[in-house]
Amino acid sequence: MKFKIHLIIVACLIVILLNLHYLLKTNAYDFTNDDESLALTIKTYPLTFTTWEERCIGDSDEQIPCRQLQNIQTGDILVTKSSFTLFQRHGHIGFVVDAKEGWVMEATGYGDYSKLDSLERWNDYPTVQILRLKDYNPELVEAMVINAVNEYLGIPYSIFATGTHTKRTHCSALIWKIFDDFGFDLNSTGGLLVTPRDIANSDHLEIIASYGFGDDHVW
Repeated sequence: MKFKIHLIIVACLIVILLNLHYLLKTNAYDFTNDDESLALTIKTYPLTFTTWEERCIGDSDEQIPCRQLQNIQTGDILVTKSSFTLFQRHGHIGFVVDAKEGWVMEATGYGDYSKLDSLERWNDYPTVQILRLKDYNPELVEAMVINAVNEYLGIPYSIFATGTHTKRTHCSALIWKIFDDFGFDLNSTGGLLVTPRDIANSDHLEIIASYGFGDDHVW
C-alpha cells in the first residue's frame, strides 16, 4: 500500500514538472525570428541532467544556426535567456576575450570549469544580446582580458557562488568578477547572487544588438 502511495506521489510530481517545463518553454517569451527567409522553430536540448538549452531547428528537424552575430568586439558581453534549469529561466552569459579569433570566456555547468569556448556556438541560441561598456576603451578592455585569462580560467562551477567567491563560480559571477576588478559593478539589483538578467540590466552597459528579445529588447 505504501509503495503504491509513493508511486502515485512520484507520478504526480513528474506530471507537475513536465507541465511546468512545458509552460516555461512556451510562455516565457515570444521568439522573434530575425530572418524571415528562414523557417525556424525552437527545440530543447539537455546540457546537464537538470539544465536545458534551446536551439534553432530547420524544416528537416536538424539543428541550424539561428543567425550570424555581427559587430562583436573584444570585451563585449553576450547574454541569452535560452537556458533554464527545471522551471527557472536563468539564462547564460559570457565575456568575449578575442572577437577576431572567436573566443568567449564562460562557466557552463556542474562538473565543468571556467574556460574559453567558441564564439560560433552563440549563433545557435534563439535569444542573444550583445552588450558593451558605455565607457568603452580599447586599452582598458585589453587589460581586462589579460586579467581575466590570468585570474579566472579553470575555476570549478557552483550555482551558489557569489560574486566575491574566488574558488567557485558560475556564468554571471564570473563576468561580474572580471568587470568588478576594474571598478564596474554590473549587478543591477545589488543582490547576493548575481544573475545574467541582473548584468543585462546594468547601467554600465549598452545594447549593441538584440536578437529574439522582441521589439522592446528588454529581458
